[in-house]
Amino acid sequence: MHIEKVTIGSNDIDATLTLRISSFFKIVQDVIMHHTEELNVGAKETNEKGILWVISRCYVEFSRLPRYQEEVICKTYPGPSRFNMIFPRYFQIEDTKGNILLKLSSIWALINKETRKPIASELIASRCSGETHEGELPLPGKIDELKTKLMENRTIHYSDVDLNGHLNNTKYIELFMDLHDSQFYRLHPVKKLTLNYMKEIKEGEQVSISSNNDHQQEFVKIEADGNVSFFALINY
Repeated sequence: MHIEKVTIGSNDIDATLTLRISSFFKIVQDVIMHHTEELNVGAKETNEKGILWVISRCYVEFSRLPRYQEEVICKTYPGPSRFNMIFPRYFQIEDTKGNILLKLSSIWALINKETRKPIASELIASRCSGETHEGELPLPGKIDELKTKLMENRTIHYSDVDLNGHLNNTKYIELFMDLHDSQFYRLHPVKKLTLNYMKEIKEGEQVSISSNNDHQQEFVKIEADGNVSFFALINY
């Protein structure tokens, strides 16, 4: 298990001085990356082998979002891999008294840098020897598509793209969270969040964001140039 202290900064919060959910995912990404580097399977090592890490599914339960300048403890560890291709990973944030604020389970995969096809790697699986811990969340499942209404169209620009050459996984969060304003989230705090990443989105592509606009359990779909790329299920 990798443990890291993080202090919530001014760039991480919204007008309520509370951690934005998109900022939470940036913290998750950074801390997990630090751990993969410790395990010698980070971005540098995998890139040199022509391999990229990608996230396919994610599930989060929120008890409380951290506040501005609050110091929190981030904990992450890999679960047992499956067929050297499917790599579960768990993450949680605690306050300094040991109270769990957020818990996350996720499924990661490896793709070939050139073909973008999934691949297996016994070497990476051996370096990410899996752990299990009491109280971990179930792994995220498949989201069923629901009827939606188009809410917004956007173009993916240079600043949206990450080291893998596609829309960063944290940017998807910003796309659908921006469907509502600050007042909405004051009245409807997010309690659970399930994400399915299905097809990567590249720079220059046109994306459409649609929603069933249900303020108890909202379903969001993101399409890129007419192809379904992402589903989210948000419980308020």
